[in-house]
Amino acid sequence: MTKENNLYKAYAEIAKILEFLEDEYLQKIPDKIINLFKQEKLKDYDPIIDPNISLNKQNLQKKTFVLLAIINLNYWVETEEEREALIKIYKENDIVEEKIALEKYPIDNLFKNKSKNTVTSNSIEDSIITYQEKNFFIKILDKMISLFKQTLKRGFTENRKK
Repeated sequence: MTKENNLYKAYAEIAKILEFLEDEYLQKIPDKIINLFKQEKLKDYDPIIDPNISLNKQNLQKKTFVLLAIINLNYWVETEEEREALIKIYKENDIVEEKIALEKYPIDNLFKNKSKNTVTSNSIEDSIITYQEKNFFIKILDKMISLFKQTLKRGFTENRKK
């Protein structure tokens, strides 16, 4: 599936998630944005989303979480203090993620000559390393996703208590 199809699939997932939101949250999102998701979504994809299960436990596109994080930061965060706190959390999460990546893929070993015939792994999957450089904006969005997942999880938990 192409990156473009993944985006339209994420739009479909967002449109479906918006159907479950309370009016209080929907009213904060401009109609133009809501219509974008509805009109540009992948037409032959009907995501299955269970409002009783946390979003991070459902099989959703990564881009879906990015878009939800953007919506959260732009429309649902009410004060500048909350916005700054979110951005701070995103930055802290980014630092942690970079440390984990450096531990997993040390820079010192990236350019060392390795024998072409030597495979130190037991499986092909272990021997393949995919490296994708993320720009700063994508890293911020990834952080927003993780925070938004936590926020949604708390929201679903609170709704169940009511």
